[in-house]
Amino acid sequence: MPLVQGASSLLDVLAEERGQTLSIDGDTSIHVEADGVILRQVVINLLDNAIKYSPQGGLISVRVVRSDPGSACVEVEDCGPGIPPEHRDKVFDRFCRIDEARSREAGGAGLGLALAKWGAEAHGGRLELNSTNTGCIFRLVLPVSPHVNGKAFVETLAVQPLSRLALDDD
Repeated sequence: MPLVQGASSLLDVLAEERGQTLSIDGDTSIHVEADGVILRQVVINLLDNAIKYSPQGGLISVRVVRSDPGSACVEVEDCGPGIPPEHRDKVFDRFCRIDEARSREAGGAGLGLALAKWGAEAHGGRLELNSTNTGCIFRLVLPVSPHVNGKAFVETLAVQPLSRLALDDD
């Protein structure tokens, strides 16, 4: 799963410093039409938040799945404190920081999820949140590419290199 693995490898050292485990699993055949740089940054932003808000020694899971026949989903699940219901609609707003004290300690400007949402929407997708008091699951949902067997620029979520790929008819 090079796109997701590549994004996580950039953050492995942060998780390791906190004694956290990054688990990556999923469908190895999913392709989406996407700008690989933007898509990788979306996954990095989601993973960075999961690392920041999960406790020392926590587990962060990333799954690549087909959510329905026309959509692919990258799920990033953490074991942090979750997001209170009254703040869930705001987390995708620019400069949103739910807990100012904790956000200052963890760093950041409150732009990561806003940029991730923009990246998802720029590719015809969306970003979803499911939160409880035992963690969050952020879902990046994208349309599956209809051009896998033809010539098209396609980003493979699971099995190809990180850069955009030109696929041939061969």
